[in-house]
Amino acid sequence: SEDTVTITVTTPRADDVVLLYHHDRRARLANNGDGTYTGKIRAGLFSGWRHFGVNVLARGTLFDDAAAYDSKAWIYPYVAMGGPDVDYLP
Repeated sequence: SEDTVTITVTTPRADDVVLLYHHDRRARLANNGDGTYTGKIRAGLFSGWRHFGVNVLARGTLFDDAAAYDSKAWIYPYVAMGGPDVDYLP
């Protein structure tokens, strides 16, 4: 199906840079100004396992050469259902 999923990430800072990785794309999540960041992905046309990744970087990591490197990343699996079953290789 062409269903969309909303991803919400909560961090302790309101100025982080939060990236969403899905398929072969990288997108910056919208900063809601309160330590939450949101974005959407399309679930997929075919049934099967998929995955997406989230990377949270402290603002100083990207914009301040003197700041320490601060990055956290996660990869999450999910199952798309409703379309024809196909083999999927990540």
